[in-house]
Amino acid sequence: MPSTWALAATRLKFLRWWADEIVYAKRLNVERLSEERLGEAESELEVAEAFLADGLLRNAAVPLYEWIAATAPTSRLMEIAVLLEKAVPNAVELTALALQLHEYQYNGPDLEGVRSKIPDDETAARLIATFIARLKAVLLSQKGAKGGSL
Repeated sequence: MPSTWALAATRLKFLRWWADEIVYAKRLNVERLSEERLGEAESELEVAEAFLADGLLRNAAVPLYEWIAATAPTSRLMEIAVLLEKAVPNAVELTALALQLHEYQYNGPDLEGVRSKIPDDETAARLIATFIARLKAVLLSQKGAKGGSL
């Protein structure tokens, strides 16, 4: 069992690492990053619409390299969405819907609601279309506030 001093030293190293990460995050050009992310979101919406039009509703429709590039830790997304809500209206609602769709895409339809809250492909298609429409509205409002176009 580690000594009290060893535990304290480990905690101190962690706190120093955490402080370095916070300082690094504060140096990021948030304005530039947000503009880049809006552009990426627009591109992803076009892909999502094309997939939906072709009846492709699950992750199996995406090549592996695209799936890996798009993968992000989902365990912290709601926390991030709450922080973004001031800058991006409806971020929490859209994130919650995206996470529900993520469960469906990973697990497939589930009539019992154990693995996914989406019971069938028809419901999934309607939810995807709703998500696309609502996200487009958010992107349009963000672009409109900056004088751009979608």
